[in-house]
Amino acid sequence: GGVVTVLAGVQTIGYALALQPGGEILVAGGILAPSIENDYLIARLLPADGQLDSSFGSGGVVVTDALSSDGRGAMALQADGKIVLGGSIKRRPSGPVPTS
Repeated sequence: GGVVTVLAGVQTIGYALALQPGGEILVAGGILAPSIENDYLIARLLPADGQLDSSFGSGGVVVTDALSSDGRGAMALQADGKIVLGGSIKRRPSGPVPTS
């Protein structure tokens, strides 16, 4: 067991794990802050010691905008090594479904 600090001073949560062919561990999750609640976060950890892989993204972390925080939580690796994130959104009782 252990703890990895992904973004200092920001609470994050992991939703999915994937193991890359070289043994690197991918953790997909989100940032739990009202001002950035719809962001996906992917961290890559080194297989030897579980530390953030500084060659991935910015200091081992990639943050990207998500349409909604409703159903983040799916991750898959394609055969070509690309990372695919998925999730779902709930239709709100009123108003259109967001499309961007």
